[in-house]
Amino acid sequence: EYVGSSAITIDIMSVAGGGGGAGNQGGGGAGGMVVQSSLTLNPGIWNIVVGNGGTQTTAGFDSTTGISGATVADGGGYNNGAGGSGAGGCFNGQAGGAGTAGQGNNGGSGANSGGAVGGGGGGGAGAAGAGAPAFGGCPGCGGSNGGGSGVGGVGLTNSYRTNSAVFYAGGGGGGGGNTSGNGGESAGGLGGGGMPGSSGTNNGTINTGGGGHGQGNGSTAGTGGRGIVVIRAPFPL
Repeated sequence: EYVGSSAITIDIMSVAGGGGGAGNQGGGGAGGMVVQSSLTLNPGIWNIVVGNGGTQTTAGFDSTTGISGATVADGGGYNNGAGGSGAGGCFNGQAGGAGTAGQGNNGGSGANSGGAVGGGGGGGAGAAGAGAPAFGGCPGCGGSNGGGSGVGGVGLTNSYRTNSAVFYAGGGGGGGGNTSGNGGESAGGLGGGGMPGSSGTNNGTINTGGGGHGQGNGSTAGTGGRGIVVIRAPFPL
């Protein structure tokens, strides 16, 4: 807490909550990541809202500060939806959701062949989510084969909180793995993106804004990770 009567100059990193992983295989998009320097903070009371991660059925929630000149960080996308970073495409070959310019990237496309499905990776702050590989074979004449899912997009580093580089805002990995020769489920992006599994690894990491992992043969859909807001001020003030 700072108590004083003069304005100070601050730097802010805001990361919104990551989107939840979809039951239709697509990875959740990372929460939007916004880094701003040399903002003026005037005396007053400021209500800082740190966006929560989305559930398995919702997008992530925005992070806001109300400080003049500070940009709202947009919550991560869900179920091929847009967001700070877009969610991965889902079971019927949908394209991934769009990311917010300056905050994140698009989700990867999903793939399908008859009943065989693969989810795209959620977008991250540093890169788009990967698309699911195409399937081979013939659904109506012997069955589909191959395919897979998309890796979550990598996040970005920032050092405001620890004075060393920490990754934030990684996209959730896509789910898949229900055909012969399938590439299986994919990893989340560096920066807290949800990984394959069903015991917590599938969730985006809290305080990173990572997206949740998509549902697959070895995973349940994960929740998005809660975001974070870091305000760095000169010391001594």
